[in-house]
Amino acid sequence: MSFALANNEDIMKKIFCAAGFVFLLLQAPAHAQSMRTWVMGTGDDANPCSRTAPCKSFAGAISKTQAGGVISVLDPGGYGSVTITKSISIIGEGAQASVLTAGTNGIVINAGAGDVVNLEGLLIQAGQPGGNGIEIAGAGTVRVSHCLVSGYQNGSGINLNSSAATKVFVSNCEIAQNSNGISASQGNSEVVLDRVRLVGNQTAIVGTNNGTLFHLNSSVLAYNGVAIGKVDGKILSSQTNALTGNGSDGQAMTPETLK
Repeated sequence: MSFALANNEDIMKKIFCAAGFVFLLLQAPAHAQSMRTWVMGTGDDANPCSRTAPCKSFAGAISKTQAGGVISVLDPGGYGSVTITKSISIIGEGAQASVLTAGTNGIVINAGAGDVVNLEGLLIQAGQPGGNGIEIAGAGTVRVSHCLVSGYQNGSGINLNSSAATKVFVSNCEIAQNSNGISASQGNSEVVLDRVRLVGNQTAIVGTNNGTLFHLNSSVLAYNGVAIGKVDGKILSSQTNALTGNGSDGQAMTPETLK
């Protein structure tokens, strides 16, 4: 009897241990978030987005990346549209990472007032008219560098539509063949364009509100229908900016002395 009882007790312990282990598995997330994740053209969004098991899209990687983390691109490929709601960096420099859209926004940024978003080395292109290349609905700071944004013939390459005081820094980028190159439609925001080429847009820069301040530094506005459209705020020019071949240069800029 004692031998049978001991066996029963062992069996019950094993059952309870197994049940507890299954419960923990059910409670645990499928993949913990990481500070650094990777995407690859042959990846899979079911992966944990690690260096050795990358995801396939930006949308798949962002859910597995902690706020303040980095999504890195491993090889050339199309990584799809994504909505950003937290501090994040997407780095495609050197890998020819593209976002190709068909009548929709390419990258939507709708983050908090204290969040910082960095986009670097991306090709954002409209395969069909509609949407904006980069739609900024909210963030504290947005930095866009070494990017090409083109083909948004019914929208804007970059559209700032944030009611918060968002600061947008665009550097070493080309924004081409859009209805508006860069537009701002509301808010008391600030846009700094440094070594930016705005080429072949219907209107290169437009700001239809009374609060946005534009700074242009060492930038080129060429072969646009209108270089500077209606800007209700201010547009300040520093260093050497070139306006050439436009149907109209549009609104005059105010010289700015850098401190």
